[in-house]
Amino acid sequence: MSTYFSDQLQQLQKSAAADELVFRRDALEVFQTYGMPRRKQDPWKYTDNSALLNLPLNPPSPADTADSVPQVTAEPSAKIPLQEICFLNDVLLSQTSSEKISAQDAKIRSLELKADGELNLNPTKWQLDKDNLEEEENSYSLINAFSFSSAYELKPSPPASEGAPEQNLRLRFQGQNSYQAPRLYIDVPAGADVRILLDTRELGPNVYWNPYFFFNVGPAARLTLLERGPKLSGSDPNTGTGHVRSVTLRGKIAESAVVNAALFYWNTELAVHDTRFTIEGENAHVCMRGICFGEGRSAYHLRCENRHSAPNSKSENLYKNVLFDKATSEFYGIIHADSNGMGTDAVQKNRNLLLSNEARAIARPQLEILIDDLKCSHGSSTGSIDPEELFYMRSRGLSHYEATNLAVVGFVEEISTYFDEKLLETLGIEDCLHTLLSKRNS
Repeated sequence: MSTYFSDQLQQLQKSAAADELVFRRDALEVFQTYGMPRRKQDPWKYTDNSALLNLPLNPPSPADTADSVPQVTAEPSAKIPLQEICFLNDVLLSQTSSEKISAQDAKIRSLELKADGELNLNPTKWQLDKDNLEEEENSYSLINAFSFSSAYELKPSPPASEGAPEQNLRLRFQGQNSYQAPRLYIDVPAGADVRILLDTRELGPNVYWNPYFFFNVGPAARLTLLERGPKLSGSDPNTGTGHVRSVTLRGKIAESAVVNAALFYWNTELAVHDTRFTIEGENAHVCMRGICFGEGRSAYHLRCENRHSAPNSKSENLYKNVLFDKATSEFYGIIHADSNGMGTDAVQKNRNLLLSNEARAIARPQLEILIDDLKCSHGSSTGSIDPEELFYMRSRGLSHYEATNLAVVGFVEEISTYFDEKLLETLGIEDCLHTLLSKRNS
């Protein structure tokens, strides 16, 4: 793995601009102080990252075409009209743009998404943000910073008037048998209502997907963010799916802005999901939900941090995991309220349902409170389906499969109360759950 990144850096030194090389070298220097996560480090005590260390890494191949990538039959656009931007092996292939964007021209660019769906490519490079490197402690994020293959600044259009309709954007990622490290900065303008679907269902096996997303949410703006992972087979407890991802979400939230985010993962061999939102404006609200289904040796490391740095802000975190076979999950949550966070209202919950004696879940919710005038709570629960509940449902004529299905649906249903019906259909949670349980009943 280290040899791969060394070779990549040597190639970049031949073609990258001076400011880009400085950014990458600074990131590498910070990374070297931390190294790869190890179980000796407290946040990673129960997460096995050997799936990443043993994964053969290959650079993205621009020669691949969309025809070489498995296509998803159920298109989200059938549920919600979506403007689409497609990344094939980290090369931008936009269906909304009339301009041909080559891999060379689109290395580090600013993209403006117009209200009519047109995507304008700014001809000049924009400066990479270096400030976040100093406070970044996520090794996977730092790997992205010194090895990213493409970087874009995406700017949805400002609302033409008050009450303008929402902008629906699908970022579609494709590819297989490669290391992919896209880096996106998304600027949500003041007063805008933007819905973004991070669709990775067309990422195949033997992929290490290591993206970095930064969201700057303007005053009174609304951001709905949905992340959908690939549907991979992992029913064999002794094998993995060959798909590894480490996703970094960062964001700054201005006054009266609202962020409503959700992730849905299924059978990723190793998934590290690290979210940190800094609430900088008064009366802002951040809501983060997550559902993970794990079979075989799927492993999830979920880290969520909300920093309250403004008065009367609110945050809600709820992560739920359904684990079969030898699947594991580790939740590491932090609510931080500094001296400016008067009137903070924050809730953090983690719930785990174990459907195997060998499945395991670890949860460590934490509070970092530097002020008295606030309301914060956190909690976690882990267990299996109550045998008395199963007995009651079966005594009413349900089969064991039907009773289990009903219990699991009830377990994840709480997540659905935060999203409208069309968005839930886009995620496809119920369909995936039905497929998973049906397979186990056959």
